[in-house]
Amino acid sequence: MNKTERRYLLGGFTFGMLFPAVAWITEFWLRGLIPSLDALAYIHQENLILWIVDSAPLVLGATFFFIGKKQAHIQKISQNLRRDVAQTNDELAESQERIVGFVNSSTHRFWEADTEHRFTYISSGRDKVLEKLAQHVIGKRRWELPLMKASDEAWAQHKADIDARRPIEDFRCHMEDVDGIVRYFSINGEPVYDNNGEFKGYRGSIADITDLVDAANAIKASERKYQLLFQHANDSMFIIDPDGLRIIDANIVAAKRLGYSREELIGMSMYEINMERIEGLKRGEEEHLNARFEHMRREGNLTFETSHRRKDGSILPVEVSSHFIEVDGRTVVESIARDITERKKMEKMKNEFISTVSHELRTPLTSIVGSLGLARSDMFGDMDDQVKQIVEIAHNNSQRLVRLINDILDIEKIESGKMDLDQRPIELHELVAQAVEENEPFAAQFDVTLQIKPNGVQQTSVIGDWDRLLQVMANLLSNASKFSPAGSKIDVGVIPDGKTARIFVSDKGPGVKNEFRDTIFEKFTQSDMSDSKEKGGTGLGLNISKAIVEMHGGVIGFENKRDGGTTFYFDLPLN
Repeated sequence: MNKTERRYLLGGFTFGMLFPAVAWITEFWLRGLIPSLDALAYIHQENLILWIVDSAPLVLGATFFFIGKKQAHIQKISQNLRRDVAQTNDELAESQERIVGFVNSSTHRFWEADTEHRFTYISSGRDKVLEKLAQHVIGKRRWELPLMKASDEAWAQHKADIDARRPIEDFRCHMEDVDGIVRYFSINGEPVYDNNGEFKGYRGSIADITDLVDAANAIKASERKYQLLFQHANDSMFIIDPDGLRIIDANIVAAKRLGYSREELIGMSMYEINMERIEGLKRGEEEHLNARFEHMRREGNLTFETSHRRKDGSILPVEVSSHFIEVDGRTVVESIARDITERKKMEKMKNEFISTVSHELRTPLTSIVGSLGLARSDMFGDMDDQVKQIVEIAHNNSQRLVRLINDILDIEKIESGKMDLDQRPIELHELVAQAVEENEPFAAQFDVTLQIKPNGVQQTSVIGDWDRLLQVMANLLSNASKFSPAGSKIDVGVIPDGKTARIFVSDKGPGVKNEFRDTIFEKFTQSDMSDSKEKGGTGLGLNISKAIVEMHGGVIGFENKRDGGTTFYFDLPLN
């Protein structure tokens, strides 16, 4: 029971006591009785209505109690209502303050215009240019403002939109400030209607887009500069669709060198130009050529030499450098093709010179090696130890020269396309077994053991040149032997994998250093020059091996093992 309920209960009970008290006093007076308990009992016997009157305090007390309870409820509702109204007012004030803060701190300015398109309001802000504009706009139409300028086409479209009461979307105009700096603005707005659907005017915003316009102009200037460089570069340049390898754009130099017009080149496939692709498809090397493009997809760029076919059918040797770029939000390939005709001529002259010299040297060297071999065998009589040592050194160096000349001649054959393959079915297990047998004496010089790792597969057949593949195995096994620690073992084996088979040579050596990982298969590359002097070698073996493997449609590579050592391998397509 709250305070109000108690107060009403007490008041009702007190007021109700008046009724029996008046009735008792009246009865005492009419009957001439002196008030006492006996007299009170007597008058109740004589007048039974007094019993009803005696209940008045209880009845009125209860009635007033329920009235007080209702009043307390009304008071509570009233208090809650006043609190809710106060809270709502506070929230409205806070919301209004927040909106005003947003409007004043925003880089956008907000405006209203009446049915005649005259400005009735524009928000204030920190932008001095817009503040200056705000001082002159009230009561004027947008096109009546001398500071605001736009193209005739933009004005016409803008007036047509507001006459038709359409939304204003990105109406662009500009104005010049007191310092002569041009500022650009974007205006947006919506028509406003009252509850009866009557047009009341427009309401919208204005944004400073000077930075965006300047950035767009800078991009356009950059694009113009790029187009000038693209069109007038010394090299042929192509923009290519990476999905279909069709030419999207080509520069003037590319068209001139290939004998086409730029219009003819655009839309052509690079397959129609790339001679290597044309000839490769004839030889069934499509997978190898596709692998090159997949490499570029993974690495993002690719440099290689190839040949382009001109419109008249003549051939243009080129070095192509391709990489991905973004153009208008689209990923494309930019290919730069450098004419290497003169370089090829010089390389041909060099190779012919090397070939001639090598051929001329090989004949007398063969004779020298044979003679020194006979001398080492004591066929010409006993020699003292000093002479034997000199003959031994001369014999070893002569053999080294023969190997160098043979490697140089192989390189010349490969680069001139004169290396022919005698291809026939080959069982790789037999090839590996012969390679190990032939190279065991060489490995023994370094106290290294060659061992074949069985894999449980009986037949692993490929089509290839037995002697050339043995040459690859000899290069890999000799390298592994030279760089393996004494007493270690070299694992050799064959692992079939779907459509290909992997031949591997795994050693326990120091591994390929990071600085040589990208160049290990290039000519005259050796992992460590000090090692090459100590171990011997021409630096051509891996380059020749790579060429031979690729001529078989395969891939050669290596992996440094976590526990030390390196695994060189080459994959060949199964027969």
